[in-house]
Amino acid sequence: MALVGLSFAVFGEKGALRLHQVRQHQAQLMAQVQQLNVSNLLLRNEVTALQTDDRYLEQVARGQLSFVRDGELVYQFLPRSR
Repeated sequence: MALVGLSFAVFGEKGALRLHQVRQHQAQLMAQVQQLNVSNLLLRNEVTALQTDDRYLEQVARGQLSFVRDGELVYQFLPRSR
């Protein structure tokens, strides 16, 4: 009888093993939430910079959208063939 009770206490639906698994999952979720909070903060900072910092906006436009100013020359080089 004690063995059955002990096995339920360890391996049952609300046993120690299940409790350990739940705590591990909770720790993983908390780490994921922390990572998402950091990512969210970085994105908010980028949005603010795009809205308020003209130099940053120009840098992004030039880098990602290949924008150039009037009168600038753009040189494009073909990749070397092997």
